[in-house]
Amino acid sequence: MQAPAFASGSRPSSSARWARSPSLNFDANNLPNWTHDNVISYNHVYQIGQGVTDDIGAVHAATGLQTGNQILHNTFHDITHDPGTGGYGGWGIYLDQGSSFVTAKNNLVYNTSATGFTYNHSESGTFQLKATPNPIQNNIFAFGAQASIHRNQDDGGMNLSFQNNIVYWDQTAPPFGPPSPQEGTWVCNGSVTAVTGCFSFASNLYYSKMDPGMATWRFITGNNNPTPLTLALWQALGEDVGSVTTVDPLFVCPAKTACAGSGAFNFNLQSGSQAPALMHFVPFDPSQAGRANPVLMPASLPPAFPVQVPASY
Repeated sequence: MQAPAFASGSRPSSSARWARSPSLNFDANNLPNWTHDNVISYNHVYQIGQGVTDDIGAVHAATGLQTGNQILHNTFHDITHDPGTGGYGGWGIYLDQGSSFVTAKNNLVYNTSATGFTYNHSESGTFQLKATPNPIQNNIFAFGAQASIHRNQDDGGMNLSFQNNIVYWDQTAPPFGPPSPQEGTWVCNGSVTAVTGCFSFASNLYYSKMDPGMATWRFITGNNNPTPLTLALWQALGEDVGSVTTVDPLFVCPAKTACAGSGAFNFNLQSGSQAPALMHFVPFDPSQAGRANPVLMPASLPPAFPVQVPASY
């Protein structure tokens, strides 16, 4: 279930949303429209989908070529698509149908049944421009069950700039391809080598809790049969210059159960974290998302359909 779409100049912020997600929509596939200058900020959005529906996000945008749309300082978690045959798409930040110029910054996204971030291509036509960059910067993406970053199909445009993010995961046997922070289509105009014209990665920190030395996990290019790449080979394509893959970001308590002195899923950085120095990550406080004064939580209601929520993502 999604909340009503916003058109222009909206500022939905500081809310706690359970089983509802904010959406920016007017038209799709890179046509000009009136969905501009909206800011979705400081919202706490969780338990979306609950294993009942598909193709969902904690926040969804289909904004075409409009500018000024921003997704800032939100906490999104526990996004679950239908796990049955044909079920797909439990995304965190979901930029759909060639959304362009959308800034996503200082967000925490964790526990997603698909990935923490996804970009879906523009169905380009004669009068449609190709997608233009979406800056994805200084976010934390953790515990994507399939991967962390998804790109669906190749429209040949410059889709996203992914910089200064922390990507953290523990999956070892994803359903598609080798263990990787990526999933989907990682080609540009059909090329698996000249890729920086469609997506640009730089100065990110990647850390696999289950494979901290990057013994088996890989970056990927390609589509249905992806080619696994070491960091050196990925960087040789011009991607992830300045990024690191074997440094623990030192979250306070990223565990799924409480730690000594901290509750579970505490993604604040410990004082000894190297993330700020290594890749210019600017720490932010995820607890500021949602209602703070007074703290308001939605009432518990029985589900209208049988839910299918995993014990762990």
